[in-house]
Amino acid sequence: MKETLNTNSKNYIVESLFVLLKGKTIENIQVTEICKKAGVGRSTFYKHFNNKSDIINYYLMTLYQKYTETNIKQPTSKEDFEYNMITLLTLIYKNKDELLLLLKNNLGQKMYEFLNDKLILISNLRKTKDYFYPYIIVGAIYSTIHAWSKNNFKNDISEVSASIVKIITFEWMEETNQ
Repeated sequence: MKETLNTNSKNYIVESLFVLLKGKTIENIQVTEICKKAGVGRSTFYKHFNNKSDIINYYLMTLYQKYTETNIKQPTSKEDFEYNMITLLTLIYKNKDELLLLLKNNLGQKMYEFLNDKLILISNLRKTKDYFYPYIIVGAIYSTIHAWSKNNFKNDISEVSASIVKIITFEWMEETNQ
């Protein structure tokens, strides 16, 4: 029961921050405002978070947990990678409003670093002998997601996924050499 109350308090704080981000920049939002909007005291806020950045980290971690709960596959084939990309992009699309607010508040680097840490962790990318390859892959994925967001998520998930897979599997080279 206590864990549920803690989770609810955290979620109220996260939701409140995103509501406030619709009208203000993150720099102009005070912890007191977040607490008032969430209906919690400052002690509750500081029980869960040290600062506003911790709220963003918690939010990104909850997205990551949702992603890992969707039976993602250890990518051993192009099909596995496509499945994982569609799963990731679906989650991003479902949370597009919040992610757009993060980008609007210049928190794209935080999102990139989070993707970098987590995608490399759960994939086979660490097994490559090329130190830079995992970062290049994650950079391509993040850049594509960022471009998709700038286009207001107009492209279909399968189209965006196909573009990422094409980049990662070097199919674009085959197309340009024909």
